[in-house]
Amino acid sequence: MAAISAITVKNSANVDVIFSPLRGAAGDKATALWRVEDAALPMGMRVTLAISTQDNGPKTARRLIADCVVPVTYTDPATGLPAVLARIPAHLEVTLPTNVASSLLADRTVMQMNAFASTAVKAMLASGYADN
Repeated sequence: MAAISAITVKNSANVDVIFSPLRGAAGDKATALWRVEDAALPMGMRVTLAISTQDNGPKTARRLIADCVVPVTYTDPATGLPAVLARIPAHLEVTLPTNVASSLLADRTVMQMNAFASTAVKAMLASGYADN
């Protein structure tokens, strides 16, 4: 298991967004936690990423469960303070069979993540509608 480290991604303006590590997972079912440290926002209004792993019931696979919550914030004109308009939660759950070689799992997970990162899937996420 790797040590927790920062995760850098790009936003829609191609600017780096850094998820800073807050705590590593202490073991199975424990959660590793990252947060985007935007000093302009109170902690409860910052983007978070939480990931945990564990065996499935019969212990024939590993489960990865990831949750990312992105608050949509604005400045309240009456108070001049930041406020949350909405939160956009995303949930990912992946089951990785333990009887498959790690090289095959690596290839398949790269393919899956690239599918989620595709232009078509990004457009569906942005619109809220699946292609028809």
